[in-house]
Amino acid sequence: KQWYQRRVRAIWKSSITSSPKLHLYSTLKTHFTKEHYLDLIKIYKDRANLTRIRISAHRLEIEAGRHRNIPRHERACAWCDLVFDKKEVEDELHLLNFC
Repeated sequence: KQWYQRRVRAIWKSSITSSPKLHLYSTLKTHFTKEHYLDLIKIYKDRANLTRIRISAHRLEIEAGRHRNIPRHERACAWCDLVFDKKEVEDELHLLNFC
């Protein structure tokens, strides 16, 4: 049983560190355990939205541009471009810290 658990954890760690899509997730998630926020955030929609941000399952330009083969540095936030005339990459950290 312990061998199996170690193997699953090793595969998980390898998968998240080798995927550019999971860059934020691999930065935030360092241990193969249940996250405390899942119990702390009582409203399902809030918990689901935070989880989507953590695993890059959203419509931010960082993901949408990846599907359209747009270089990472060109995946600009339309809001910041329109309002502030700034070309900022629209990723998860940008959304949470600037927009």
